[in-house]
Amino acid sequence: MRKSTIFGPILALLLLSPLFLTGQNLPGGSAFSVTRSGSEGIQINFQLPDWEVEAVERDGTSYSRIRVDGIPNLFIGEEETLPIFSAMVAIPVRGGVNLRVSNEVSESRSGLQPDFATSLNAERQAGRLGGILYPEHAVLISEPQVLRDFRVVSLNVHPFQWNSATGELLVRESLTLNLDFDDGPSINETVPPLSLSPAFEKIYRGLILNYDQAAGRNANYHNPRLLVIYGNYGNATYQSKVDEYVAWKRQKGYQVDAFSTATAGTTYTEIKTFIQGRYDNLNTRPDYITIIGDDAGTIAVPTYSTYMDYYYTWLAGGDNLGDVAIGRISVDSAAEMVDYMAKINILERDINPDLGAWLDRMLLVGDSSTSGIST
Repeated sequence: MRKSTIFGPILALLLLSPLFLTGQNLPGGSAFSVTRSGSEGIQINFQLPDWEVEAVERDGTSYSRIRVDGIPNLFIGEEETLPIFSAMVAIPVRGGVNLRVSNEVSESRSGLQPDFATSLNAERQAGRLGGILYPEHAVLISEPQVLRDFRVVSLNVHPFQWNSATGELLVRESLTLNLDFDDGPSINETVPPLSLSPAFEKIYRGLILNYDQAAGRNANYHNPRLLVIYGNYGNATYQSKVDEYVAWKRQKGYQVDAFSTATAGTTYTEIKTFIQGRYDNLNTRPDYITIIGDDAGTIAVPTYSTYMDYYYTWLAGGDNLGDVAIGRISVDSAAEMVDYMAKINILERDINPDLGAWLDRMLLVGDSSTSGIST
């Protein structure tokens, strides 16, 4: 099977925020299991879990919807279509990788009318989708990418494909995915890490299918390093609260390096270059970045062209996988910084464990516009 690049589905692998805080795995990851791993390649078995066909009534017409508990779906526009299973696999730091699919066990189901048929036909008439099968490919593999300490590829499996010509649903119950390594030139080649980032351990375990094999039995995790970049503002109260924040993080065990924009730069390009230099030096490579300041105003630390800081995390490999965790304390005055540190003291230093059940809950807020990665 030819190699295909994953575009939209790779977003399933970018849900990193929950994984920084929890031990969750990628949805559908349990459908994959590594059956063989060596220097020449990796063999992975995919087993489709239980699934069901739901009856859907729309405008007096009965349609069918395929559901697998806990598994996300592909989309046509804003309409859900068929389930997609994703996994990330660590590969050698150099060389290429090729995908072979074997041992397919499949069946066809007739008498179904998918609930997304209207949207699918519209996409085909507009020339945005071609081919008889939807999705067109049963398995997709990405180009190699770098997720901080590991070189990886992403796999997307579409066990359900709709055949528009025959009106049948093709169902793949199981597959063997063979990733064959070679010594040929490739992209995003890197070097083996001397130590692993503790900030990314849960992400690695949640996303990388063969993490234990790739990390080895004696994986070495260094102490977490925090890089603080704060807006240069000549106010004694503001500076004292920045110093208080740095001291508190050091007390919690972080190695902290703090710089104002007088040193780090006052434009996005200057700050990105500064961060890149810190990252490229193993002795200063941050695991976390905290930005203190608004994107403009009295305490300014600019963002990229959109109102997000995620671009600052693209530090290893020519891809869009973040290589550090980043957050911003968006303050525009000394008074706001005073208020923020008061909250830090309440929520981190002086927290009452008996009232801390909310720490086990999370809320992610985003939007459907194309302004960027909004979580």
